[in-house]
Amino acid sequence: RFAAARIVRAEKRRQAREQEAHLMQDSTVEPSADPEWQQLRPVLDAAMDQLGARDREALLLRYFSGGSFAAVGARLGVTEEAARKRVDRALNQLRVRLSKRGISSPAMAVALLLESRAVSAAPAGLASAVSSAALSTPAASATLVGLLQLMSTSKLVLGAAILGAVLTVAVATREVRAELRVSENLAGAERESAALLARSRVAERAIADVTRERDALAASIAALRADKDRQVATDAASGIIDPVAMGQEFVSAHPEAVALVTSAVRANLLKSYGAFFQSRHLTSAQIEAFVDLRLRSGEGGLRWNTERQAPVAEFSLGELTSAEREDGLRALLGDEGYQEYRDFSRQEPARTLASELGRALYFTSTPLTTEQARQLTQLFVQGSARYQEGKTIDLAAVDWDAAIVQAQAFLAPAQLSALRENYAQRQASQALRTGIRAVQQEAEAKNAPAAK
Repeated sequence: RFAAARIVRAEKRRQAREQEAHLMQDSTVEPSADPEWQQLRPVLDAAMDQLGARDREALLLRYFSGGSFAAVGARLGVTEEAARKRVDRALNQLRVRLSKRGISSPAMAVALLLESRAVSAAPAGLASAVSSAALSTPAASATLVGLLQLMSTSKLVLGAAILGAVLTVAVATREVRAELRVSENLAGAERESAALLARSRVAERAIADVTRERDALAASIAALRADKDRQVATDAASGIIDPVAMGQEFVSAHPEAVALVTSAVRANLLKSYGAFFQSRHLTSAQIEAFVDLRLRSGEGGLRWNTERQAPVAEFSLGELTSAEREDGLRALLGDEGYQEYRDFSRQEPARTLASELGRALYFTSTPLTTEQARQLTQLFVQGSARYQEGKTIDLAAVDWDAAIVQAQAFLAPAQLSALRENYAQRQASQALRTGIRAVQQEAEAKNAPAAK
């Protein structure tokens, strides 16, 4: 700054006698007393003076020494790209400081203005002398006051024209970018639509395959059941089979089967009612009593299937009736807790649906969050007429189309696709069960006269 001040004082003394020679060298020079430039120059001085040392150094090297970005990077000890970013950041900071003083110009316009004036506005040798002195020490590069005061007004009109051109280019660029964004969004929507269509076709093919398998399975079941029913009827008529005795014999011979099934049912109860236990803040003893009441009232176990000649997991421990179980749960939980338990039990199908969707999306880029699972559960609870009547939710009776539309408010497109696939699978399974049941009823009707 001291070196710049000394040069300024010397130039002021020589300015009068050199002005005529300077005008002869540049025919485009306008009078130095131009009022607009004289008003702009102090604002630039003050704005440049407020920049950081490194930013001022970058602007000096780029615009006052005329160096390339590679040269600026070599002087600052950084790469060419880093030097370019540093200069851009310094220009943005300069633009912000100018805007605070009432002068609003894009950073590109400020750069063009500096390029057109910073070197050519000074007399020969002055820019290089001041740049060398200003860059020699950190203190010397602290300001450019006086240096910008030497910039002539020779290209003020040219700078204004360049500024107008830059503004025009900026507006056109913004419009082009907006059009590109619209095109990209449209292309993304088309890709998503194509993906959804492909998934829908896959689901349709899967339903068709399941339907064919259902028909084939139903035919096989009908044939096997007819043969088995004839055999069972013959054995029962002759007194060979006593289902109750055979079941008791199996349980006595295999007590570990009862223990395994009981353990599995216990684990399922803890999993299914875990959220309820947490919301009611039940102790370990209360949870154990809850599970015990459910087990003792026929929650699970073994019974003998006379048709398959094998045990299945439906045997009831049979110690408590349903009424006794409910009385025990009411005494354990209290009236408020018992009512919450009943509501929680009736919502189980909706929670199961949310759990299935969570498993399907777990390893994808859009896994189901806890909050989304809660919202999905509530959506199907509110859409179930059976629940409103005090009964357990029946997902088959829910308006799935309306539910999927409402789910768009909190589910991503990929999550909605998984929900639609879940619905398609449920439809296929329901169709399979309905077909098997119809075949069974038909077979039973045909065999009824023979059994009699």
